[in-house]
Amino acid sequence: MGGNALACPDPWPIVPAYPRIPITYAGFYFQPGAHPMTRKHIPLLASLLALAIHANPAQAADDGRDCTRQAPISFVEMQTPNLVFNASGQIVANGLLTLKGKLRLPSDCRERHGQGRLPAVLILHGSSGVDARGDFHAEALNAAGFATLEVDMWEARGVGTGAARPALPALTYADAFTALRFLSARSDIDPARIGVLGFSWGAVISMAAATQNVATAVGGPLRFKAHAANYPICYAAWQYWTT
Repeated sequence: MGGNALACPDPWPIVPAYPRIPITYAGFYFQPGAHPMTRKHIPLLASLLALAIHANPAQAADDGRDCTRQAPISFVEMQTPNLVFNASGQIVANGLLTLKGKLRLPSDCRERHGQGRLPAVLILHGSSGVDARGDFHAEALNAAGFATLEVDMWEARGVGTGAARPALPALTYADAFTALRFLSARSDIDPARIGVLGFSWGAVISMAAATQNVATAVGGPLRFKAHAANYPICYAAWQYWTT
């Protein structure tokens, strides 16, 4: 899917500024052990994403979907920039990586509004990699009428454990916008209604993607409609890339 690859400046620009979170940002922070994410929280999370993604809150509350079966899963691939530090400490694109993902489309959703194009949520894993949290949230979002795409940022880089992860989340920011480009190009997805949900490492990416400097530098004209961050390491969002 080379057509979904991003055009990467070399080196990537470094723009010093402080974080500016657009109004579409929806953040969630849970201290370990203090606010465990339980099944009763998932409908709330899906509803909040729905309110952010839908322009009309009334439509979000009753958007005409009736999803009763488990969404079928497709395994997809796309090309994402391999971001590395050069000798000067700047982030540069060094070729492409194959980013794999798990796409779920709620095929039995019946839409009464629009042209039948589904809203979607990108799911970004934490330092431990893809785990049951992604499936847990994807199933709830699918039941609410959202397509979901969970990508594996570690497999693309040959990372087996969190200890071998990239030096900074900034080196994986491009993955989110590669996935956004992939979803936006699909005829069954509404490009104006795509959100991103991250956990820990992925939550940092979700936060950073909500800032104008990162979004412009990494995604060009692409923007997510809504952002959700589950227990992010907040300072990491502006390490190196002081967004």
